[in-house]
Amino acid sequence: MRKRCLPLVSPNWTPLGDLHPLVRAQTGDRGFADRHLTDAMANGRVRSMRRRVSPRADEPEGELLPPSFWADYQLNSNTGADDGEPPLLVVERASCPQPSGFRGPVPPGLNRLMLGLRGKPLLGYVFYAWKPDWKKIWGADAASTEARPPAQEVPVERGRKKVYEHAALTAIAFALFEHRKQGEPEKNQAQVARELRTWCKEQKEKVPGNTTLNEIVSVAFQVRKKWKASLKR
Repeated sequence: MRKRCLPLVSPNWTPLGDLHPLVRAQTGDRGFADRHLTDAMANGRVRSMRRRVSPRADEPEGELLPPSFWADYQLNSNTGADDGEPPLLVVERASCPQPSGFRGPVPPGLNRLMLGLRGKPLLGYVFYAWKPDWKKIWGADAASTEARPPAQEVPVERGRKKVYEHAALTAIAFALFEHRKQGEPEKNQAQVARELRTWCKEQKEKVPGNTTLNEIVSVAFQVRKKWKASLKR
């Protein structure tokens, strides 16, 4: 039987950030929770949606996500000791393997994207799961989430392009340095600055000025240089 179309506004939508701890408590591991929750949404057992934090005037605030969305994206909560990122992210399925020399916690100044431990995150969204679906799978402890007071929504300004923080763009620049085909020479800072500008345009976000972009790329270059030196010790 075909499932009915779900409303975009309903108290039955549970933020994934609230649901993930419940799944982790039942599976015993954050990685298992990432995989089980992603798989449940990918195979259609748990329906999902996302809302834009700062939608433009020509964009819908919320949209239902087809199961196929989760074939390209996944949950990632593999935080290091102090990588400065939110505890749960929706990221592209990483195309590059974890660096062979890195097996410990994420060191200060770096994060999961810089080290190739995950794909690029989808920023500017809040993701939700449909409660009647997930309760059929993880309903034993449903009361633990239902007992929490509802989160207060923060008013947002519409119609303005978001400006990425320098730390986020530094992480993207780091990844661009690493992203090259086998046998290709390492990229220089000018190449990465051009690719970073293109990436910002593709995300439909505000592009920083040339001076700012060059400074961000320079920082990413120095961080990457220190990181690669640390792997040789």
